[in-house]
Amino acid sequence: MIENGDHFAVENPLQYITRGDDVVYQINFEKGYCFDSCSYLDYQLEELSSCSILITFFNIRYSTVISLLAKVLDDIPSKNTSNDSENTPSSSVTHGVINYHAGTGSFISGDDEVLEITTLDAHICENAIDGFLYYKEKAGYLLDCFNTTVNGDGINVYFGCHIPMGVKDLYPVYLEETAEDDFVFSSTKKGYEIIGYNGDDVEVVIPSYHNGLRVVSIAAKAFENKSITKLHLARNIINVEKEAFYNSSLQEITFCDNLENIFSRSFLGSPLTTVHINAIKKPVYSGTYYDAFQDKVDYLESVKDEKKIILFSGSSTRYGYDSTLIEAAFPDYKVVNMGVFAYVNVKPQLEVIKHYLKEGDIFIHSPEFDWWCLENQFGTDTSFEKNLFYFFEGNYHNLQYVDIRQYTDFFDSFRDYQAERNLLPKQSYAIAANHYDDEGNYYEEETYNKQGDFILYRENNPIDERIMQPETPYTVETFYPELFDGLEDIYDDLGNIGVECYFTFAPKNIRSLTIESTDDEIASLNDLFVQKVTVKILGNIQDLLFPGTCFYLIDNHLSTEYARVRTNKVIDWLTKAREEKTTSHLF
Repeated sequence: MIENGDHFAVENPLQYITRGDDVVYQINFEKGYCFDSCSYLDYQLEELSSCSILITFFNIRYSTVISLLAKVLDDIPSKNTSNDSENTPSSSVTHGVINYHAGTGSFISGDDEVLEITTLDAHICENAIDGFLYYKEKAGYLLDCFNTTVNGDGINVYFGCHIPMGVKDLYPVYLEETAEDDFVFSSTKKGYEIIGYNGDDVEVVIPSYHNGLRVVSIAAKAFENKSITKLHLARNIINVEKEAFYNSSLQEITFCDNLENIFSRSFLGSPLTTVHINAIKKPVYSGTYYDAFQDKVDYLESVKDEKKIILFSGSSTRYGYDSTLIEAAFPDYKVVNMGVFAYVNVKPQLEVIKHYLKEGDIFIHSPEFDWWCLENQFGTDTSFEKNLFYFFEGNYHNLQYVDIRQYTDFFDSFRDYQAERNLLPKQSYAIAANHYDDEGNYYEEETYNKQGDFILYRENNPIDERIMQPETPYTVETFYPELFDGLEDIYDDLGNIGVECYFTFAPKNIRSLTIESTDDEIASLNDLFVQKVTVKILGNIQDLLFPGTCFYLIDNHLSTEYARVRTNKVIDWLTKAREEKTTSHLF
């Protein structure tokens, strides 16, 4: 599906294809505008007229988000594509410094023992600097990350990742490189490639140089069957070939986000679980709704020791609640709205969220029913799509809570993500999502509150009609048994740590349902959920089907008025459910 954008409209926006097929869209531009660029690498254009094109995307293999940009015909960039546009905040407010210590290294700028870096009031937690820009190289050692204590036994903070709250001092962590004699090297045009490893270390630090030239690549089978469990890659490594660690014992890896070629098959047969990434490239998704995920996680971390109510699904959740009303109704709880985007696997998000939950917290889940994202929303998807990296770009730290063994295509998706963002304008960590709308327009006032609700005022739709999404079937046959198995896995996982789980239906424009979604069919579907969902259901489907006038821009984004209506419904249902639970415990 391609949605209409600034200055262009898409004909036949939703198409269903088989994996590996090509897909063609007709794009019609406003008068005075034409095609500028596309983030998908493999495409072809055919001009139909001065304001209309056919664009073919070849070899579609995964669900993906594609950025299309229009430009004015005289080639003046549109305001949303420039870092110097009126959408960019003119200044940031400083609120302190982070002290970066020299430790056993030294700074490029001089012989100081401490380098003070001014922090910017953009996120709850500050992003760490790229250490390679400030610290001198140290022969025989790799600058691996920072640590919160001088002796290195605190929390590791990787470049570009969020610094833990309250931390004001960071110390460089230098790891001694594994002896060059333990490797077999082969010369290439760009430097040296490792083609074999003869050592027996379980933790390996790849040398940055060999014979004065950079070590840039790791060849296929170089670490085949080796007992290595931890690996650290220097920033010079830009290529890891398929089956490079075939059948090894590798469990944990650290690398930099300038790594160009890496494949899921690079680690075939290895129990690789944990990934750490040093960000040394500028972010490109700062200020987008994807970027909001890390701010939401920061707030979740800030209240991790308090009782919490977590609201979760896709954008129908971030548009669909007024968390201040819930906190007023349940004053003993902090509310965190973790909704971001429906068309991506929820399980990696939940792995991160789970890390900050504790016994007695409440989880309210409202998966969206759009048929093209059911596997994403119900937790049966096993892929780690490219757009999940959009969520983590602002703080790769949280990837360490994701067990990548559960997902296919992790490194293939990372490679695609790398290729895509090479084509997009470079941004800054100082740009925060809570001053932007979904289209990238900047606002002086906040667009998100601290709880994570999207609070920019949203008018009611003027007409009771389907707004823009394809029609959605609310029918029994749409919801096959594996979807409910996915829900059960989610609730069991959270229940094991004592989280109190509830299910409620996502809000939906009743005018956007298919003709087969009759009142009787919807009632039968509601009965199916009552039978299959093992946690308490708050309300029923009909309670969350609203007229088209209650929505904003698309058919599951509630207007400001009806987000409050929906919130009050959920408050009433949750209050009754907890009263019933308390009463049942008395007998």
